[in-house]
Amino acid sequence: MCLPLCLRALFFLAFMACSANGYKFIVGGSSGWTLNPAESYSHWAERNRFQVNDTLYFKYDKDRDSVIYVDEEDYKNCNPNNPLHKLEGGESVFQFGRSGPFFFITGNVTNCQHGQKLIVLVLAVRPPPPSPHVQPPSTPPSPAPASTPPSTPPAASAPTLVPTSAPAPTPSASEVSPPPKNGAEAAAFGLVTVLLAAVFSLIVISV
Repeated sequence: MCLPLCLRALFFLAFMACSANGYKFIVGGSSGWTLNPAESYSHWAERNRFQVNDTLYFKYDKDRDSVIYVDEEDYKNCNPNNPLHKLEGGESVFQFGRSGPFFFITGNVTNCQHGQKLIVLVLAVRPPPPSPHVQPPSTPPSPAPASTPPSTPPAASAPTLVPTSAPAPTPSASEVSPPPKNGAEAAAFGLVTVLLAAVFSLIVISV
């Protein structure tokens, strides 16, 4: 997890360093800022890519030439009298502080009319491409609790077999006594039976 984050941070710092320093472009190459360079200024500007914080390096004859940063109208008319910024001294550096078009002409009007002028289109600094998102390692799902084997149910006791006797012959209606409805009636019935037996015994004895 730490390694992808560290690489991302280093990449961002490197990008910021490059963006802050920019690139240095030598206008006109080995010919410098002069009339009829080895490569035309328009072609040179088209094949290069300029961004904010990049710089242009101009080298020229300080006694006979200069570099003037002008607006579009003065660029078209080769008018050096309304400079936005003027560079002199034989060696000059101009840094792009914004995106958009920049127009440069020479202080020598005749040379400007013959093509010693430059248009540079500056692009905004592009943010670094997003680094691929690193998914944090997913926490493995907790293992399912081991299934507890179902407790062995107590052994069912074998059903008690009640021996059944052969069906008794159905008694006649006179032998069937209705069962007592409750305990009290059963006790009373028993008491009556005892009393009847006692009376019967007394009768037998007296006879």
